[in-house]
Amino acid sequence: MAQDWSLRGAVRPAITGGLVNITVVVDGNEILEDVNVAVPVALHLAAQVCGNSIGVIAQDLRADGTCTNTSTGDTFQIDQR
Repeated sequence: MAQDWSLRGAVRPAITGGLVNITVVVDGNEILEDVNVAVPVALHLAAQVCGNSIGVIAQDLRADGTCTNTSTGDTFQIDQR
């Protein structure tokens, strides 16, 4: 039986297109600071840094603009300017 990945009826985060600024801290070192990227790129990078799915990351970022990988302590921050 095939999986339905359409998310029908699910509440989706209201993240729009455009550019956002990101900051990434890995092992206590800031490797990116105030870099402008497209929203989809930011979400994919945040998912990699924070070790979670894009849907979870989008909701986490929407709450306060940051996510933290609970295993490594790596952080990702996003803001739209």
